[in-house]
Amino acid sequence: MFQYENLHENEQLELGVWKDESNLRDLSVYATLRLHDLKYVKGQSIYDLLRVWNLPLERSTCCKCLNDNYDLKEYELPVTNSNIDPRIAPCFRYRVRYIGSSEYMFGGEARRLEFIGLGYARRLIFSGDSLNHNDCYFWTDSYPDGFAFCIEAVQEGEKFLVYDSRKRIVGKVKVQAIVQPGIEQETKIETDGTVVKMVCVRLGCAVTYYHGCSRGYANVHQPHKIEFIAGVAQVAKPRGQKEGFARCITNVHLKRIGPCSFLKET
Repeated sequence: MFQYENLHENEQLELGVWKDESNLRDLSVYATLRLHDLKYVKGQSIYDLLRVWNLPLERSTCCKCLNDNYDLKEYELPVTNSNIDPRIAPCFRYRVRYIGSSEYMFGGEARRLEFIGLGYARRLIFSGDSLNHNDCYFWTDSYPDGFAFCIEAVQEGEKFLVYDSRKRIVGKVKVQAIVQPGIEQETKIETDGTVVKMVCVRLGCAVTYYHGCSRGYANVHQPHKIEFIAGVAQVAKPRGQKEGFARCITNVHLKRIGPCSFLKET
């Protein structure tokens, strides 16, 4: 029976019949811990328990080191073997590239990440084309060099209302092109449980300006024209919903009205 003697001063934790520590390291946590083993932990977290065993912690993986060691763009997040960048989260849309290659999975299309599995080789499931048979999945160790994830904050064809610095509706925009992939800046959780990702974006937009905007009238002042903008998209995933969406884009500057923001058109 394999035992660790230093978990507590006078206690031992039985972990099965593994006689060699190297074999134990190959197992996932959920495969080696049994329910009755937890009585030895006395309130410690599972990460404290792993530190006692001196096993590597996935959480401690340095993302900067991964970016330095792998062929990653500034907007890409790494997935290698059992290591998943902590910024990657279900319910958001990602494009996935094979590291070391220009080839993308799913034909280069961004798909919603639905589920991240457990274990060493973790299964990643994406939204599929069929409800009855979904073949849009892979394991984190399916490709030796790993995978590069890029979040898609805004999609072509999305429409937003334009608000000027005085909070007046002054026009509308339709996203015509994604000029540069989004770069995730931070993730926050609001008081109602909504998860919000802040993503820097560069877009080509068809802009239509209004007049009579002091009352929000939608009278077209001039035909739309294409403008290229940069801003910060807030991609929100409310509690209970299955997919995040870009609810607004802030820190935008339009030539005609100056500082402004885009709000999702409902």
